[in-house]
Amino acid sequence: MKKLAIILKGELSLEQEGYVLVLDCGSQSMRSIVYDSKGTLLGITKVKYPNYYMTPDGFIEMHPDVFWDSACNSINLFWDKYPDIMEKVVAITLASQRATSVFVDEEGKPIRNAISWMDTRKITKNYKISKALKKMFKMLSVWELVDNYNRSCPYHWVKINEPEVFEKLHRCIFLSTYINFKLTGEYRDSVSCATGYIPFSTKRLDWAKKNDVESKIFHVEKDKLFDLVEPGGLIGKLTQEASNLLKLPVGIKVIATGSDKACETLGVGCLNTHSASVSLASMVTVQTTTDEYMQLYKYGTVFPAAIKGKYTPELGIYRGFWLISWFINEFAELEKKESKEKKISIEKILNEKLNKVPPGSDGLLLQPYWLSDVRHPGATGTLIGLNDVHTRIHFYRALVEGLGYSIKEGIESIERKTNKPVEKVALSGGGAQSEILCQMLANIFDRTVYVVQSHETSGLGAALLSYVHLGIYKDIEEAVDNMVHVTNTYEPVKEIAELYQKLYKNLYKLTYKRLQPVYKKMAELKIMN
Repeated sequence: MKKLAIILKGELSLEQEGYVLVLDCGSQSMRSIVYDSKGTLLGITKVKYPNYYMTPDGFIEMHPDVFWDSACNSINLFWDKYPDIMEKVVAITLASQRATSVFVDEEGKPIRNAISWMDTRKITKNYKISKALKKMFKMLSVWELVDNYNRSCPYHWVKINEPEVFEKLHRCIFLSTYINFKLTGEYRDSVSCATGYIPFSTKRLDWAKKNDVESKIFHVEKDKLFDLVEPGGLIGKLTQEASNLLKLPVGIKVIATGSDKACETLGVGCLNTHSASVSLASMVTVQTTTDEYMQLYKYGTVFPAAIKGKYTPELGIYRGFWLISWFINEFAELEKKESKEKKISIEKILNEKLNKVPPGSDGLLLQPYWLSDVRHPGATGTLIGLNDVHTRIHFYRALVEGLGYSIKEGIESIERKTNKPVEKVALSGGGAQSEILCQMLANIFDRTVYVVQSHETSGLGAALLSYVHLGIYKDIEEAVDNMVHVTNTYEPVKEIAELYQKLYKNLYKLTYKRLQPVYKKMAELKIMN
């Protein structure tokens, strides 16, 4: 108890060290993770969510308490599996999916399902954008983008389509804010988690002012939002109610860190534009860390970093490594059977077969835009070059190569914007566990690729920032030096990298532009979703 008293006063030292418990709130599961202050993964438990409520017209919802209950269950599983570690937990932090909207009443109780960041519903016409503003946005050639953002705002949708629900609304918050509320009783969240369809100015890292463009697009009243806390700051302290559920002491700190992607970028030690962080997850992202607001492409997304005052400009591939799961479900029955017989993962079996197909997939080229984006409006996934030599594994290799080319576009965008080379690329997420994939990507990028000691880098980044808050390390740089350890490095093979560069420059880069008229005609004929 004496040790705990010292900790609660914020006087923690290396000799008196406890552990930080990270809740990693993903799109498919909730994980409880503990790293020590040297970056060693001590334990992890996972609770998978039930299926989302989904409709053909793009609704994707889940009750907010499913996520909270999953957090409680994952922590209690951690107690069962690692009781000695849990006895030493002195703080909690959260690395969460971005922009999932939660609506609560005055008692903090959800009044409807959470609307997922994956949800694509829209209101039928724009909300509260005047004719004069519309004219101005059209003159600036951004009207379609503004109209899409405005009509995609969950707050607008609920206000228009569910007036009886809206009457009960006290706060429109994010899922990360809701979990913080359940832990502390406070409507507070990290600046790093504040981006979404709400009036937040990423450029100023604060709520938008009256004349900021975000306030013209998203009409959410400020008193219905939440308080912002800098990354590494204090959200609050654990309440009695949360203490009873989690079996942790009342009053331990809940520390603000960041969104899952921002924490990943920190967790691989990407502190400047000399490196890039690539997340090989359901949504593949390419990020770097900058001191200034910098878009990687026209109308590109920029997010607050998990470091106070910094930014993580991002290029995203929305279906990303989800395409691997799609391929397995649709084309990998043989590998499913082999996986059961050999008791190894399907992904490992498929990746080992990649080397049976030469680089370039014998002329097969895949464009991985299963969902169009700002850079590729109207695009769809495209497979070019099929002939009778091609097999399922050619298709699989072409899929991985297509994702690699798309990631390379993001890396080159960083270099164009900074006029500096990206010297190394960090990989994280499930795909980073495969040495074959890592080497393939090093060859495609023609750059050094590295992985760190754990693919759970979102949890590592959140833990790292929390140990700085607790005073174990004086700053982020010292924490990275002590907690982030490069375990494998992959160098490009010259001949293969040169081949990939030719294919990338002379084929892949031309594909979208040349196919735009086809996509347009397909849309006109209504033969694609």
